[in-house]
Amino acid sequence: MPRRRKARSSLPPHVHAVIARGREYFYYHPNRGTRLKGPRTRIPGLPFNVDGGPNADWWAAYRRLAGTEEQAPAAGTLFALIAAYKSSPEWHELGVRTRAEWSRDLARIEKVWGHLAVAGVEPKHVFKLRDRYADTPAAANNLIKCLSAMITWSIPRGWRTHNPCAHIKKLKIGTGYAPWDWNDIDHFRKHARADLWHAAALALYSGQRLSDVLNMRWNDIENGLIAVVQSKTGKRLWIPLHVQLRAVLAVIPRQSVTILASRRGKPWTAMGFKASWASELNRPEMMN
Repeated sequence: MPRRRKARSSLPPHVHAVIARGREYFYYHPNRGTRLKGPRTRIPGLPFNVDGGPNADWWAAYRRLAGTEEQAPAAGTLFALIAAYKSSPEWHELGVRTRAEWSRDLARIEKVWGHLAVAGVEPKHVFKLRDRYADTPAAANNLIKCLSAMITWSIPRGWRTHNPCAHIKKLKIGTGYAPWDWNDIDHFRKHARADLWHAAALALYSGQRLSDVLNMRWNDIENGLIAVVQSKTGKRLWIPLHVQLRAVLAVIPRQSVTILASRRGKPWTAMGFKASWASELNRPEMMN
């Protein structure tokens, strides 16, 4: 079930943001999603300037629409910094997936630190924030990585003089998964379901992530190359077709617009594929 997008707490009530073609637009829409919803009106411009200060014209337009005296977040707070960072060119240069992940991290930072002064954040505070999520070390590490990137961005813009995340050590995640050797790969090729071997081979010989492999289409193949738009970075790559991958592609039935398809002939969902993959690895034939 998809997660609901968290509201940006740095924005005033009834305002939501929409990203289109790399640009962010803001709309005033009272009681959105309810029977009492009012008209949807775009508020021109951005709520915050590049330096993090409030855009007076934007907030004046908002107050006219809302009929309130709602004020912009105080300059110099984490609320203001987060809004400024997410309005910057550097933010929009990040990959789509990174922006989505960091938006969740920034929402967490807003929740616990939003009204605090950026200049007052010290390493002891960062340690406390990291340890708040110690039960999920990967999430804790990503949160601090996001915070560090934002503060690094803020330093030449006058928000503060140094990065309090600079010497914060990552939490230990674990040993991870051991890579398969060629005997493991050959065993899987011989004993696994054909559709799952096709997926493994496509990942093996293209070097791409699961999400990117599942999205590869037949019409992405051209002149001995396969085009990939990486979901994490947003970059478009042209990957030469390995000779072994050519042989695999020659026997994959074309049941869908995507190269890989489930046994029902439909494009895989990530959840469905992972469930089938886990079930396959638990078969006795896989226990070599």
